[in-house]
Amino acid sequence: MFHGHGDVGDRKDEIRRFLMAVDRGLAGVVEDRSAPMVVAAVDYLVPMLAQVSKLGNELLSLPGNPDRLSDTELHAAALEVVWPALQAADDVKLQRLADTAHTDRAAVGLKDVIRTGVEARHGTLLIDASALRWGRLTNPGGELELHEEREAGSADLLDEAWRIARAVGAEIVPVAGGALPN
Repeated sequence: MFHGHGDVGDRKDEIRRFLMAVDRGLAGVVEDRSAPMVVAAVDYLVPMLAQVSKLGNELLSLPGNPDRLSDTELHAAALEVVWPALQAADDVKLQRLADTAHTDRAAVGLKDVIRTGVEARHGTLLIDASALRWGRLTNPGGELELHEEREAGSADLLDEAWRIARAVGAEIVPVAGGALPN
């Protein structure tokens, strides 16, 4: 990116302007300002980006020089770096659900989750993204008809819960099914 001779101060200013442009570009595409962001750059650029960034995301860096990694290796390395941060955030949300599971502040079970979603009462939806629950909405108020297996007119009700949560602006967190209370 930067080669040749010149004043070190000029290079730092040039790098700083470049990182500010990167930050402005990211601002247009980064929706979740609370999620950690993995930065693939040489180590000394990460604190410089943190200084100029207006996004507010926690910056996590990949070790070493990312230029030597294939796309697949880069993706795997990024997941390795970000996974503990994402898992810790999910653990907090699961604990909050466990603490409120038997109160009016939480909906547990598909019927209650769909009903509260239709009523626009979701803040966060924790969902087992690997499961399928067949059935259909029987009215706009969120009443469900559950099916043991897919039949004519069935839909995946977890997809429906996901769609409703997105429509009301809820945060959606996919979690392992065994982690969710019944």
